[in-house]
Amino acid sequence: MLHNRPFQRWFKPRRILPGLVLVLLAVLLAETGFFNNPFLRINRSWLRRADELRAIPELPAIGKEARILIFAPHPDDEVIGTAGLIQKARRAGARVRVVYLTNGDHDEIAFKIDAGRFALTPREYLAMGERRRRESAAAAEFLGLEKGDLIFLGYPDFGTMHIWEQHWGPAPAFSNDLTRASAVPYPDNFSYRAPYKGESIVADLLRILKEYRPTAIFVTMPADFNADHQAAWCFLSLAVLEAGFQTRPPDVFLFLVHLGGWPRPLHYHPNLPLLPPARLTGSELSWFKLPLTPEETGRKYRALRFFASVMKGRAYLWSAFARQNELFATLPEFRMRKVFPSAWEKALEVENLEAGDRKAVRKEEADLEGVSYLKVDDHLLVRMLLKRKLAIETGLSLYLFGYRRDVTFNSMPKIRLAASILKTVPVYDGSRKIGDLPVKLAGDGTELLLSVPLAMLGRPEAIFTSLHFRRADLSLDSTAWHLLRLQD
Repeated sequence: MLHNRPFQRWFKPRRILPGLVLVLLAVLLAETGFFNNPFLRINRSWLRRADELRAIPELPAIGKEARILIFAPHPDDEVIGTAGLIQKARRAGARVRVVYLTNGDHDEIAFKIDAGRFALTPREYLAMGERRRRESAAAAEFLGLEKGDLIFLGYPDFGTMHIWEQHWGPAPAFSNDLTRASAVPYPDNFSYRAPYKGESIVADLLRILKEYRPTAIFVTMPADFNADHQAAWCFLSLAVLEAGFQTRPPDVFLFLVHLGGWPRPLHYHPNLPLLPPARLTGSELSWFKLPLTPEETGRKYRALRFFASVMKGRAYLWSAFARQNELFATLPEFRMRKVFPSAWEKALEVENLEAGDRKAVRKEEADLEGVSYLKVDDHLLVRMLLKRKLAIETGLSLYLFGYRRDVTFNSMPKIRLAASILKTVPVYDGSRKIGDLPVKLAGDGTELLLSVPLAMLGRPEAIFTSLHFRRADLSLDSTAWHLLRLQD
């Protein structure tokens, strides 16, 4: 008689059932894609992309004679983007100065989470702006800077792009809806009592540039999703133009903070590289890496912890910037030549660098394919290529802000063309309508052609421009702000 005692000893329900349950649970989770969740695992594609880091050139070495200026839109941006740079510069004996455009006093959700209350008073929002200033000062000291290395301007958080677009010259000062301030309210700030207007910001930056004379400037990208980060680039670029450096102008490097789906993976991974986002590869940007030592990466991570007022719910994202390296980029100088109207192959195209926040709609709903510019006689020709015809509810706004050395920028026209499916385009200077322009539709309505008289722009030497698409109140797509220089 055969006995199956080994099998009997092994096949005991109390031993095998837990294992079967775990196997079934693993199969179920695999089928639902649980193990593909980027929040739960390190995406293997990022490990494979580590080789790409070696192909990116290094940032030029920082010498003792360097004078570095970091222009941060908010307290914490200087640590997120440049904490490693600050450490290396101080170790090399270089001078570093950080200028903060705002005190970060409009981070409404973070402030309410920190306070544990839904309603805050204007005084409390101002107190949070002061608290964020103190947090940045403490983080800067931890990274090797001193109090005199920091300049807080105090312009309105979540308001500086509104100022750039609408608040110049005779226009009233911008008013912050949370703090109720229309001028810098912080007594200890560099710009105390300066009205929330474009010329105030430019005057402050000009004074800093002329006194400090930086050799290199680091500022947020115009392709950043955050409007204050875009505005920081706009105001800084204008101030550099206005400064009229007699010798070699400072090098301007860009760093990125806000872009959907980047960086990945989230959380703290000090042994992984920080790589350019896929959506900006192949653009006109030239990338540079700044390798960090493990000690520098660790100190950057610890410096981020100083921002307790806004870190709740964000640590998983901000800590993802503490990597093996930091990333910077440069933009080429865009120059337009005078050509014949049909010479679109010689046109200046800026289609690749996008700044639209597409969280509002699906990515496939983005309308913009590209924008090209030509200077023809006394007109600026703009060709906009669309992925589909403009819908009735879809609007397009083209911003064209002219610049001349012999005319103050606040008195130059700030033109906005509001295009739709109509045959004419209303033209606004700030908020004031000044006329209409004909628009030509081609390519089955997917190609829009505009001819803008340069006289309408103040016969500029350069033009700040950006293109925005909206559907109702939702942002669909936009190009980053660009500075176009005109040539005869």
